[in-house]
Amino acid sequence: MITTPNTNKIWQLYTGKIKSIAGTGKCYLGFSSTTPNADGSNFTEPTTDDYERIQMNINEAMTWTDKFGTVANGMVTNSAEVCTTECKTENGWDEWTHFAIFDCITGGTPLAFDLLTDPDGEPDEDGRYPAKSLKVELNHVAVFRVGALKLSLV
Repeated sequence: MITTPNTNKIWQLYTGKIKSIAGTGKCYLGFSSTTPNADGSNFTEPTTDDYERIQMNINEAMTWTDKFGTVANGMVTNSAEVCTTECKTENGWDEWTHFAIFDCITGGTPLAFDLLTDPDGEPDEDGRYPAKSLKVELNHVAVFRVGALKLSLV
């Protein structure tokens, strides 16, 4: 789901109210243990020093083209595995249920978010996969298989 603040920027661009929404040209993947709201609030990331958002640069070594497939029918999904940093927190990170794309490494508002999905499960009647939460334990890295990160308009 595209957040309301990002949708507002898109409409401002389309109606000529602003000239660009490009920002820094960098995007970051983050994970939440709570269900975000459409306004981008209620996104709860781990607060430990060993967690960090995953940088996904445009036109650098790790590009959107490398990690996400073609956008079609208002939907895009990861086309390559995406890995987090190693969890060094003794009790692990909180169980993640959602992911989001941010325009900054810390703070800010999610541009878009969606449920973590199970690419090996059976799709529901809308073609979506069932939600799959993730608990990352001490000394482990979260690996999101192809199809696990699916962004759609709704």
